[in-house]
Amino acid sequence: ISKCIFKAANIDVYEMNCETKEIHHIVESSSSKLINIHRPLERFSIDNNLLTNAAFENFIKQSDKDKPYAACFAHTPMGQYIYISAQAHRSIGLSKKDADEIENTQDKYESYIQPLNRLIIACARYGLSIEENYIFSSQVPTSREFVNLIGAGHTHIKIGKTSQSRDPYGIEAYKTLIEIGILD
Repeated sequence: ISKCIFKAANIDVYEMNCETKEIHHIVESSSSKLINIHRPLERFSIDNNLLTNAAFENFIKQSDKDKPYAACFAHTPMGQYIYISAQAHRSIGLSKKDADEIENTQDKYESYIQPLNRLIIACARYGLSIEENYIFSSQVPTSREFVNLIGAGHTHIKIGKTSQSRDPYGIEAYKTLIEIGILD
């Protein structure tokens, strides 16, 4: 199933045999394929003096959407601060048809990247450091989002709707992480 995800996302995949030192192309990308991003990240440069709880809450109120989203303050390696907001998005390169096919054939992979995961991935991709006390999710993240949040070294998150999650495991994970003191 991973091969069809990589092919749809236009990612080359190789198999390397260490004994024979041979490399074989398993999935070949199409250099002419244009990949659409349907819900781009929102990002705004901010002044360093706006790095306050009041300013963060104001940005969240202005960004409030009908659909679940995650947001954060982050900074570039040069020290410029940015507000970033992300919604769930189908994995880049997957058509609606591809996404439905993947979801209907197995339970392990999701065709959508959830908001908090998308935020973490985008910050890592662009070399941004997330400010620890300025991470927000409009609803309780999924259990997978919590795994990735903690794996990225973050233990603090503000949550909008604490009784709502995309799946029941998210709320269970949230309660457990609070109880055992991993999230503060």
